[in-house]
This record gives sequence, C-alpha cells and structure tokens, in this order.
Amino acid sequence: MLRRTPVGTYVIAKIKKEDDEGTYVLLNGNGATPEGNIPFLDLFNINTGSKERIWESDKEKYYETVVALMSDQENGVLHINELKILTSKESKTENTQYYIQSWPDKKPCQITNFPHPYPQLASLQKEMIRYQRKDGVQLTATLYLPPGYDPSKDGPLPCLAWSYPREFKSKDAAGQVRGSPNKFAGIGPTSALLWLARRFAILSGPTIPIIGEGDEEANDR
Repeated sequence: MLRRTPVGTYVIAKIKKEDDEGTYVLLNGNGATPEGNIPFLDLFNINTGSKERIWESDKEKYYETVVALMSDQENGVLHINELKILTSKESKTENTQYYIQSWPDKKPCQITNFPHPYPQLASLQKEMIRYQRKDGVQLTATLYLPPGYDPSKDGPLPCLAWSYPREFKSKDAAGQVRGSPNKFAGIGPTSALLWLARRFAILSGPTIPIIGEGDEEANDR
C-alpha cells in the first residue's frame, strides 16, 4: 500500500515491528477463493519474503475491503502498533458503511451511518448460483428476487438475464468465481435491478465464456 507524504506525493509505506529489524510493506489483495472474494491485508517482509495476514474480511455475512491507509502523513517508517486503516463494510441487504481500525487492538470504529438508498428494495433476495455447461465448464451467476417473494405462494416469475460473453484461455480460468455473494446490491439509474420493483427475477452476470485453449484463439470459434 502507498502512503501520502507531507508534500502530497505517494510512496510505498514501510512498516516496522517491535523487536524486529526487518522492513515490511503492506499487501492489499482481493482474496479470490472458490466461495468468492475475501479481501485481505498482509504484512510482507521484504528481507525474507515471508508474509503474515494481519486483517481479513468477514467470510459469513459481510464483504469488507481496505480503502486507504490513514496513518500516512508521518515522516519515515510506520510502526505496526500505530497502523490505522479505513475499511468499508457491506452485506447483501446493508449498504456500505466506513470504519477506522487501529492497531494493536484492531477494533473497528464506525464513522458513517448512511441510510439505505432504496428502502423499498431493502429486503430483496440475492443468491450466487453455480451450474455446469455441457462442456464441463463451471459457471456462476447472481440471482435476485423481489422483496417478499415466496415461490410456493407467488409461483414463477418473469426473468431478465443481464450478461455479456467474455474470452478466456482455459476452462479453469473461465470457471473462477468472481465478486462476492455478500456484496450490497447497488442499483443505478440504468440498472437491471430496477425491474425487481416490477416483480421480475434478475439473473445478473451469468458467465458466457468463449474459450480458446493452446494456440487457438477464442475468436477462432
């Protein structure tokens, strides 16, 4: 991660640990896993190449990310026990809020309390689904259902699929899970999710991979 200097420029933040002569930097990653992205923050020793995970997003309900390094205006090397970061936190139904986390206790302190941007759809249902194509490629999509929908009472819904094909060089790459099932459903003025208010089901981002393995290009098919 970068830190801001007093003159407004950005440099790689160097971190020191107590009773440790090594020099460390912060590695901020998306954390791709078979269950979706789980962002993390690692402490990387540039002398030995060893890594230590010092922060990781919640895996069960929330999606959290490191937004910025806050203890970034001090000259010289930062001490790990003085580290302070800005994080974001959201869930399927809870919109993004921001927190300050300070070391060594790492207890999050919420600094925003934004209201839900569209309370009429606050209880929409979101699910990441997985399925297999005939050629064996594992595919994913996100299914959104209207608030209060009960299949046993309401029956089938009209469904709007929103997707675009992408090119890949292997089946494994095409089958990777992208994003997180715990991310908040942001709805913009042109979003397909607006149709939830009309009692549509939305199948968002079903992967449509075009695969060109080896010397073959995807466009050759």
